[in-house]
Amino acid sequence: MSTAIYPNRLQDKAKLETDTDLVECGSPSLFFYSTKGSLLAQGYVRIVYGDHGPYTEHVREQIVWDAFKCVRTSVGFYDKWIAKDGSNVLLYDQRKTVANLPNPPAGKLSFSGNRPEGYADYRIGRMYISPYDIRIRHSDKIEQ
Repeated sequence: MSTAIYPNRLQDKAKLETDTDLVECGSPSLFFYSTKGSLLAQGYVRIVYGDHGPYTEHVREQIVWDAFKCVRTSVGFYDKWIAKDGSNVLLYDQRKTVANLPNPPAGKLSFSGNRPEGYADYRIGRMYISPYDIRIRHSDKIEQ
């Protein structure tokens, strides 16, 4: 089921699909790199379109954990990890849903929609990365 169900999310979906090779339903064969060339993940489950912008959703086995270091643990809804290579790619390891939060935290991509179902369909035990912070490739070879 699509999470791009409101005008702001449909707009995010159109932009993301125009700008990248990502599709909402996910793919096990794409490789996710930092802007500095570090492999961060292979494959993704889906794109979550929420009121805080789009995020790629991953299962634990898709993440290259050696590429990240934990910078904050279970303070709120997620554990926060950052890429070790200095690219500042953030990975959110979801610990709680946001089903009880009608609006996202303030930020440049935030949209206050007062959603009764919560501002995004983040799932416990899944990992999230902003697709605008990474490079996507169809192979594990860095193209020069």
